[in-house]
Amino acid sequence: MLPVNSPVKVQSIDIYPMKSLDPHSLQRAGILSCGALQGDRRWSMVDEQGKFINGKKTPLIHGISSRFDADFNTIEIAFRDGKVESSNEPHRLQFELPAEKENLEQILSKHFGYPVFIQQDTKQGFPDDLDAPGPTLIGSASLEVMTQWFPGLTVPQLKRRFRANIILETVEPFWEDCLFGPPQSPRRFRVGEVELFGINPCQRCVVPSRDPETGEVWTQFQKEFARLREESLPQTTNREHFNHYYRFAVNTRISPNNKGTSISCGDIVEIL
Repeated sequence: MLPVNSPVKVQSIDIYPMKSLDPHSLQRAGILSCGALQGDRRWSMVDEQGKFINGKKTPLIHGISSRFDADFNTIEIAFRDGKVESSNEPHRLQFELPAEKENLEQILSKHFGYPVFIQQDTKQGFPDDLDAPGPTLIGSASLEVMTQWFPGLTVPQLKRRFRANIILETVEPFWEDCLFGPPQSPRRFRVGEVELFGINPCQRCVVPSRDPETGEVWTQFQKEFARLREESLPQTTNREHFNHYYRFAVNTRISPNNKGTSISCGDIVEIL
């Protein structure tokens, strides 16, 4: 365990090149002009109405395994229920984007049972919160305490469920709550060379209640999480954001003058 006076550092960085699919781990992430991490949610799946196809819309998302190359232009996908005979590994299909976009759309349309279209946005990606498109942050100690809340779940599994961009190496559970203040006063802090504003604690959806690979639902997850989150809320946490307690991870906005900078594993967090 870290000494109590150890500086808080970036432990790991994950981006999600295709919105709602699997993470891609990085040692260093560049910052786009909009404040998002480069490559994060660069691609998305939408239906005929242009609405995102994600875990909120359908649990069929969890049947897809994906991985990207380093340039986020080549995607490999597999369907977890489509095993190759005499093998434990799903059969993987590779597509070059955007050249083979229509082929990928056909495969995904068959999986979901309705037309699927692939979109790309290299300038800002497809963030959930346009007012806070910066990286989401979670403390490692918070994930550790949740393994006690939900016996049987591991830290890596909880990371997959909550889908944050940055895990901070922390000692105290929910230390990251100090990175946001009152709604009218976003808190300034720095990660390495990048200045950020902590906007609010992220409002969660149904996705964390499901196993990322099987889609199996943990019954009463949301209710139990909210109860324990309220009981564990640090005294220093600003409660004005908590109209309910199913909130976890810090939503951020990055200062516009940070274009061209980056966040790396090992960067120190400093509250300004």
